[in-house]
Amino acid sequence: MPDCGYDMNGLNQAEESNDVGLLLSAVEFSWDSIITVTVDGVITSWNPAAERVFGYTKSEIIGKPSSLLSPNDRVDETRTALAKLRTGQPVENLETFRVRKDGTVFPVWLTAAPILDEDGAVVGVTAIHRDLTEMKRAFETAHRRTSIVEHSDHAIFERTLEGIITTWNPAAERMYGYTRQEIVGQSIDMLIGVDGSKEIKSILARIRAGEHLKEFETIRVRKDGTFFPVSLTISPIHDRDGSVVGVSTIARDRSERRKATAVRRSSATQESMLNTVMRSASIGIVVAGTDGSIQVVNRAMCDLLGYDEAWFLAHRLDDLVHPDEVEEGARDRARLIDGSKDPLATKVRLVRSDGATIWVSRAMLVIPGQDDRPDLLLIQTRNISAEHPAQQALA
Repeated sequence: MPDCGYDMNGLNQAEESNDVGLLLSAVEFSWDSIITVTVDGVITSWNPAAERVFGYTKSEIIGKPSSLLSPNDRVDETRTALAKLRTGQPVENLETFRVRKDGTVFPVWLTAAPILDEDGAVVGVTAIHRDLTEMKRAFETAHRRTSIVEHSDHAIFERTLEGIITTWNPAAERMYGYTRQEIVGQSIDMLIGVDGSKEIKSILARIRAGEHLKEFETIRVRKDGTFFPVSLTISPIHDRDGSVVGVSTIARDRSERRKATAVRRSSATQESMLNTVMRSASIGIVVAGTDGSIQVVNRAMCDLLGYDEAWFLAHRLDDLVHPDEVEEGARDRARLIDGSKDPLATKVRLVRSDGATIWVSRAMLVIPGQDDRPDLLLIQTRNISAEHPAQQALA
């Protein structure tokens, strides 16, 4: 009668052989460093990942003490771990440091387990090292970026492609008026206003195409309903596969810049008007700093005193008046600078280039700067020598 049964011993051996093959394959192709050492710490096996991580080839390291892989300040830690493993206890997820062949110290996660013989005695150790260098670097980069975002003066926030806000930094709270708790999870429409839907659709289409928008000028609305000008830098957020999964926005409030532009235009207009008046005026006009230094003079003033423009620009108001009038002139200027906004009209004596003294009617007023503080003095003079009693007496 033929034997139709299976050879169970052979089958068990085949299964065991397959298991060992799978295990060896897993070790060989693992991304983690996997090594074995004796109970005395001598290295007995070394997979390709260990070569990449530590820099030693298998032929260089087999038979060497595992202490070669530990920095000097971690030798005691390694001995303690090895002593624990000799008692049959594993070491799990120990965050520590190791050293490469070139001397570079790097962070690792270490998991180690004892190797037991058939009697349960510890005969060796299997150690798995996971290199944390890239993970640590990524964490530090992310931490740095988070710190930059949190402490930035610009509003920075992110949203999904559906327009739901997912992050919101402190500067965004200050700019828009919403706290993080109020705005995260809400629609971007809260910041746009009633007429911004077309703009948002247009921006989203460009972002989906991978485009970056820089210095995009538009209008946004605060929590209190006030509209204000902003400049936006808008960028796509990609996942690991490169697909666009969200939108990052940096917003800069341009309210002050617009005010400054308006002030500059106004100042330019005023300066143009002043120049026109000074050129066409028949009376002498001088523009001086609050310290009395002459900055602008018209032709009529040059003709009145007989000096050219260069002479005026190199002198001060006190140099134009009779010595007996200097103190009174200084008091008048101080009064205007201290807050009097009314023009100051007086009669004073000026000294011409030929030494002659003339009487003039002088009107002096303050020109304020951008902060409304006194910036310049405008002095108008009209020759009244012919009609002044003192001058007539001299005649």
